[in-house]
Amino acid sequence: TEPILSNTTIYAKWSPNIFAVRFFDREMQLGDTQYVSDGEEKFRVTKIDAPTRMGYTFDGWNTQQDGSGTTITSGATVSIVNNTELFAQWTPAIITLTFDPNNGTLSGNQTTLNVTYGNKYPALLNATRTGYTFKEWNTKAGGTGTSIAQGDTVALDTITTVYAIWTPVQSTLTLNTNGGSLPSGVSTTQT
Repeated sequence: TEPILSNTTIYAKWSPNIFAVRFFDREMQLGDTQYVSDGEEKFRVTKIDAPTRMGYTFDGWNTQQDGSGTTITSGATVSIVNNTELFAQWTPAIITLTFDPNNGTLSGNQTTLNVTYGNKYPALLNATRTGYTFKEWNTKAGGTGTSIAQGDTVALDTITTVYAIWTPVQSTLTLNTNGGSLPSGVSTTQT
């Protein structure tokens, strides 16, 4: 340094503060960080890819994890004056189930039911079929898919057709020979 020997004006040199804007998904995983200078008037939330979550719709960002803070949508312009954390907000998807009686008949006129992802299935539609007992509703007509029942947690995340699965009714036939006889080896009771 050199000594000051006469009147001198000294100028301050300033650097802007840099603040971090951190984006968190539903599991508190850091998805992205953007930086903004203190000298900038506004900051545009430019998180390129909205996060995705099975069975939910992304509703934007909030300054509180529980959604009780300030809501900020992607593309919004906001003032940032300190380090900020933004948390993804979600709404459970409404799933429409279409009921296919699979050669049976639905009771009543209703053929669809809206359910909320993550909630419990309410009472499901009833179906009947002559000569068969209703077994279950299933996402595959042959019964090899996912079965659903009242009280199960809704885990389907898209509009889905569910099919009635049937079990044939076992009947017993009793033969009355009315005084006659049956051939050897034939039982009077058949299933």
